[in-house]
Amino acid sequence: MDKPLSTADIPRQFLQTVFLLGHIPLKALASEPRVSYAMYIPPDHYDTESPRLPLLVSVHGTGRNLSGLYGEELVSFANSTPCAILAPLFPAGLDGPNDLDSYKNLISLTLRSDLELFSILEEVAQRWPGIQTDKIFLMGFSGGGQFAHRFLYLYPERLAAVSVGAPGKVTKLDETQKWPAGTADVDTLFSRPVNKERIRQVPIQLIVGSADDSVHGGTEFWDWVQQFRKRGNDGSSEHMAQGRIQALNELHSLWKEDGIESSLQVVDGVAHDYDVMQAIAFHHHVLVARSSTLHVNLMPSLEDKGSLQTIMEENERLRDLVHASGREPPEIAANRTLPTSSSAADQVASCPTDSTGPMAAEQQLEELNLDIAVIQELFTYFSRHYERHLPIIDLGKPVEAILTDSPLLFWTVVIISIRKHPLHCAHFQYLKAPFKRLLSDYLVASIRSVYTIQALLLLCLWPFPVEKQTDDPSWEYCAVAVAAVFKMGLDDSQTSWIDASEPPSDNLACRLKTWLGCFIVSTTLSADRALPPPMGSVSTMVTGICERLRGDISEETLFQIDIAGYSARAAAVLNTHSSCSLQNSLTSLLEHELDVLETRMPQCVSVPSQVDLLAARTRLYALPLLSQTSRKPETQHPDPLEKAIWYKGLHVAIRLANIFADSAQPGTSRSNGELPDRVTPYYPKHYFRVLVMAGMYFINFLAIDRDIPTHERTLARVHIEKVKKTLLHWSHHEMDEEARVARMIELLSRHVEVQDPSQQLDEEPQAKPPTSVITNGMKMAGKFRRTWHPSYREQRSDTSSASTGAMAEPPSDVDPTAWIGYDMSEWNSWFTNVDNIINMFQSPMPTLQMGDI
Repeated sequence: MDKPLSTADIPRQFLQTVFLLGHIPLKALASEPRVSYAMYIPPDHYDTESPRLPLLVSVHGTGRNLSGLYGEELVSFANSTPCAILAPLFPAGLDGPNDLDSYKNLISLTLRSDLELFSILEEVAQRWPGIQTDKIFLMGFSGGGQFAHRFLYLYPERLAAVSVGAPGKVTKLDETQKWPAGTADVDTLFSRPVNKERIRQVPIQLIVGSADDSVHGGTEFWDWVQQFRKRGNDGSSEHMAQGRIQALNELHSLWKEDGIESSLQVVDGVAHDYDVMQAIAFHHHVLVARSSTLHVNLMPSLEDKGSLQTIMEENERLRDLVHASGREPPEIAANRTLPTSSSAADQVASCPTDSTGPMAAEQQLEELNLDIAVIQELFTYFSRHYERHLPIIDLGKPVEAILTDSPLLFWTVVIISIRKHPLHCAHFQYLKAPFKRLLSDYLVASIRSVYTIQALLLLCLWPFPVEKQTDDPSWEYCAVAVAAVFKMGLDDSQTSWIDASEPPSDNLACRLKTWLGCFIVSTTLSADRALPPPMGSVSTMVTGICERLRGDISEETLFQIDIAGYSARAAAVLNTHSSCSLQNSLTSLLEHELDVLETRMPQCVSVPSQVDLLAARTRLYALPLLSQTSRKPETQHPDPLEKAIWYKGLHVAIRLANIFADSAQPGTSRSNGELPDRVTPYYPKHYFRVLVMAGMYFINFLAIDRDIPTHERTLARVHIEKVKKTLLHWSHHEMDEEARVARMIELLSRHVEVQDPSQQLDEEPQAKPPTSVITNGMKMAGKFRRTWHPSYREQRSDTSSASTGAMAEPPSDVDPTAWIGYDMSEWNSWFTNVDNIINMFQSPMPTLQMGDI
């Protein structure tokens, strides 16, 4: 089974048997296998239906010692408190053979240890839904102490409490020094500022042994290190300039000047000893965290801080307090009750209002609460990464105004931003079901709010992940949005059959932008699916609406609109049934129109504009390629003009593949320090479909003709590999959408290399031509699969007299998930019994030598 098991999938009595309770073996992180983690989950206290267990994260020191996770003190406390314990492992040598410190600073040449911890928490949230991961208790000793206090600086909202144990080096809240000595460049490095007010809200412990007062290695060692570095053989360890007690005392004082309270514990008689320090730091850490939950001051008084017995006695008192307080902090009551039905929500005016009160400290959707600071951060994240693709929402309004106008739009922005947010993505799985219920309330009622349309358009561009592409509801959301746009007359037309008042002039722009957004989204989705554009009949109105909004639309958006208008016109005149000469003439005319559009591209050409133009050209040049598949064998000899169009399409697809491949390469900064414009994971799903189209164009190109020159054939092979690698770079799991289609493209490309081209095309000459290169690729896959599957061959022989162009149903005794139809949307179902398919290939895909490229 390729899908990760969750504790919700397995009967409780078997959880320990499959190592999902108790001591969890070291697991490689799926998104970064160089990093791993181990856990201890108390078997008697884990329950997916009860309040979630708190999570303590213990970060190792330079020695990478995880033995404390298996020690009696830590396990005993986890069982009695109760809580779960997580110990990440950041190996040495990640940034080079001598690297020891890469994880400590949160950012290095090849590692973002802060983001890897969030990825671990996301995996934990998915596999152990009974563990609380949105706020964690964090402790770190030595090098782990360096990680812990730097993590506190950047992500205080994710910490319930933190214990910093004996770090060798510290980062000061000094805006004159660069990271990691100070915080001057934090915003540039991490794209987020240090929020001292949030840090002040976190219970903090600083702890060090009274005998831990020497510089690690001694002065003689560091003198040698400096001489070694001068000879040009730089090791990776940083210079430890002062003792640990001195460093923590100074940090404690500097924090106090900034109004940040912390408890400094100097443990008598203890040196740099991990085991004893860990027990002390842990119990004190949890005590501070739980006392903050109770809103009382319960700081311990340990007369003999060197005695482990005293610590264990303190633990007994602490456990009683924990049981009295419950597992999770009490929720802060919201000042506003969010509507869960659209009946009232959609009666609001279609335009912004200023009648908003102060926003509550938290916002709640069913059982999920989000802190207002997190919500503000998510809206900022949306503005930075998503808005440019569909700028129809007024993000200049206060967040509370958006919530008042439309709870659906508010939570749509939140859930789109949270899904791929590096810090808050763990909330996505908890937010998804409540959001769908909220959305369903709006969909079953009459839509009378422009904000509901805006929310649906956003969901068209960034739909939730689905197991099968036929389950993707984007097209259905689009249809509802288009119907509402026409019904409400957002183009400022008069509608006699609906009770609609004249919109105020200052809000007309909101309505017109939404109309244009609906035109862009509906036309883009129809082009992706080779379907008629739903707003094609009103495409002539686009120019007039744009003129009315002149100065209020960016050049990039205007170019998007131009491409959508072209797509609507092309769909009206192009089809694969036309004669070869007519197709060539239409292709020439539409190519000229694209040439004119290209001259009107914004002066600073953005990646989305480039991709949209190249995608339009690829669809245009694919038409003669697709027409070839439906001709009789004796007429499958294209004229020179038609073949020239194939090659134009090849080189356009190559440009597309290269643009997307750049997204899989490490970023290189421009002179101003900004990263270059490139495709990112935040782009709408439309761009994923465009990349798949480029890969399928190469496959169709290779399948159409054996007489393709070697150079062009080699180019196609190389760029098929680029498409596959880009998809795998985007993939986070071997069974997700990107990974599945990457494997399908690889298998199809091998197939067309070892089979005769005539075997790739339709079984029936003059059958209905495919509508896109993706559907034709899937058609080849379907035929390949049916040819291979013995059950289908037997059925085919029995029903050959009833020959049709459609694929027959699989036998009733065959698992339907092992089959695939012609539908372009079914790549998610392609890879059942994939090992058997691979074994069919008699030779691997040809290995390319450098001289061939």
